[in-house]
Amino acid sequence: MGRQGLRPHGAPAVRETPAVDSGRAYLDRVRNRHQGREQRQNAALQAAERVDAVVRGLAVATRRLRPHGPEVTGPQRTHILNAAYLLDTTRTRELRAALTSLRRDEPAIQIELSGPWAPYSFTDTGAAP
Repeated sequence: MGRQGLRPHGAPAVRETPAVDSGRAYLDRVRNRHQGREQRQNAALQAAERVDAVVRGLAVATRRLRPHGPEVTGPQRTHILNAAYLLDTTRTRELRAALTSLRRDEPAIQIELSGPWAPYSFTDTGAAP
């Protein structure tokens, strides 16, 4: 006789699949974490593109560089945009104002500014491609 035959007449059936339910709940949590991580990454990439568009509009020239890996940023941070912007020094205040506004409007990302640097990113080395 099966399990069902052992319960008293009229008693509710005992759920026989707690492992399936807990396994399903676990998979749901994993999927939700993955989707959340993916949504945050997409939001950060879109925010970085908006930042790039604004700063690019102020620049004389731009170069996109390879983002730094965790050996530079640390394991808890992801570098999503690494770019060099050549600006006329008369636009420094405009750049700082734009970055202040972008930092307020783009909370999904941390915007860092460094420089001024020598414009080596914008020189032609004459080397063949």
